[in-house]
Amino acid sequence: MNDLKWIKKRKSVRKYDSNLKLSSEELRKIEQAFLQFEPLNPDIKVNYRIVKTEETSCAFGEYCFLLYSETKEDSLLNAGYLLQQLDLYFVSQNIGSCWYGMAKPEEKTWNGLDFVIMMAFGKVEESVFRTSLNEFKRHPYEKMVKGVAWKSALSLSLLAPSAVNSQPWRIETSAQKIKVYRTSSLIFKAAKSLVDYYNRIDMGIYLYILEACLKSEHILYERELVQEKAEDKMKLNACYKIEGKGD
Repeated sequence: MNDLKWIKKRKSVRKYDSNLKLSSEELRKIEQAFLQFEPLNPDIKVNYRIVKTEETSCAFGEYCFLLYSETKEDSLLNAGYLLQQLDLYFVSQNIGSCWYGMAKPEEKTWNGLDFVIMMAFGKVEESVFRTSLNEFKRHPYEKMVKGVAWKSALSLSLLAPSAVNSQPWRIETSAQKIKVYRTSSLIFKAAKSLVDYYNRIDMGIYLYILEACLKSEHILYERELVQEKAEDKMKLNACYKIEGKGD
């Protein structure tokens, strides 16, 4: 799958044409695709359900993809990393989707795993998606990144989606490393615990987008995940050791 192409096209879709319906074959392919996605941490157990939207408190879409996970270190990062792959798969199939953080399913647990987040989705016309990078509303590069190394890949990585477009990632670069931090100084009306919850998922989203952008430029790396320190305002999440460029 050409991730870079779909990153540039993707858009959160909140309006759907009720005349367009997903077939049972398309739903089967969605499940098959998800089972092939690479987790951030393969040791974290996850499960999923695809349900009709009316079986949740979601306000739009034909279906909802519900992700369940065991609760442990990096489980929220892992959830974001996995579902961002689904998000891009949807774009490749002309299926609109939207991360829906505040909606809840009828089943809060499934096969012993806790509900994490859902993604609403439904069939759309291709014209729904973005056709220009100018359609993205993102913070300027200079606010998000310190350093000039690997600027081309990092510029595209900033297109990653996030809860209420909060963009909690901050990056430091050198010729040898890319360090990815989560800022905890964002100000919202929601409780800090809620902001931290969704922004941790956002960081998983960002890590997948970043890696897709690095791979598109054949940049070789080794990833190290870092446990956040509660006292830090800038919380290191991951460090990428750059090993050079491949063919």
